[in-house]
Amino acid sequence: MKIVYRSVWYLIVLSSTYVNAMEGNKVQEMAAHSSAVKKDRQDEVMPADHKDSSPAFLDISDKDWKQVGIFGSGVAVIIAGGVGAGLLARKLWSYVRRTRQDGASQQVTPLGIPDYRSAILTLRKELDLYANVRPAKSYPIQKSVKDVDLVIARENTEGLYSGMEFELADSAFSIKMVTRKATKRIAKFAFDLAMKRHRKVTIVTKANVLRMSDGLFLEVSRKVAEDYPEVEVDEWFVDVTAMKLVLKPHVFDVILTSNLYGDILSDEAAGLVGGLGLAPSANIGTDYALFEPVHGSALDIAGKGIANPIAAILSTKMLLDYLGETRVANGLEEAVLTVLLNGKHLTPDLGGNATTIEVTDAIIKASRT
Repeated sequence: MKIVYRSVWYLIVLSSTYVNAMEGNKVQEMAAHSSAVKKDRQDEVMPADHKDSSPAFLDISDKDWKQVGIFGSGVAVIIAGGVGAGLLARKLWSYVRRTRQDGASQQVTPLGIPDYRSAILTLRKELDLYANVRPAKSYPIQKSVKDVDLVIARENTEGLYSGMEFELADSAFSIKMVTRKATKRIAKFAFDLAMKRHRKVTIVTKANVLRMSDGLFLEVSRKVAEDYPEVEVDEWFVDVTAMKLVLKPHVFDVILTSNLYGDILSDEAAGLVGGLGLAPSANIGTDYALFEPVHGSALDIAGKGIANPIAAILSTKMLLDYLGETRVANGLEEAVLTVLLNGKHLTPDLGGNATTIEVTDAIIKASRT
């Protein structure tokens, strides 16, 4: 497989719940599919030698290809790249080691720890990954609603997730930050995405109540919409959108919204098509891109071998799409669809009794046929 790198470094972040349930060669095979190479250079992506240095740490390396790390029950990160990725990896490892809480994954922001900020939120902020892209589409399983094919384009760096909070006397305050610059770029991203899809954008706010912050988000989004006369535009309040997602999900194409609303609506959309086990996502910035399942760490099923790996695998599919490897990406998705349609290898969340490894094996086998 040849991959041409596009001037950014690519990462895929997985919950260690999934990676711990996989044998080393499965992680290795997924890492090979998740690799990227430097701009203007082509390399053959070869399976790297697997090294098991300790029960809590896996390392995949070949020359300058870096690394899969599992920090206890924390986050596992596949980083692809060369010199730049090595520097980024060291910074990330340092951060994870410094902030890891025993029993709490870095994909979860736990309650009750003052000034705690999870690795995933920090990566989004530090790498300026302003566009959180969360697709939801129907799958051939009983739990999935038919005719769903939508994408939520969520502003990823501001809003109520900005982390600006303080207390005064017996009161607590959270500041919702919305800037013209950040709104303009996520709006442009959403409209560009709609141009590649079905040319419809739904702008979601609560501007009738949050007149300043959501009002600015709506104002800027409307202005960007003027540059896309081919795109149909709807404007709905977030509560109405939540209802419409349940009653008429087929009317949506691209949903453009802010951080908190996008987080909530994307979980609702995932529930329509089978749950978070089928929900991939991308975090896109100007210089970096990061791909991860929408779900958290699922600590309640850690070590049981029953976690659904499909969201992580579909996140890899999104990475390949972003790299321009459309044929490989489509082949990976077709393998997932084949396994779902067959119905013999489904994890408990989808009504089956297969293990994580059995589902992964089935998808790998289907991808080779």
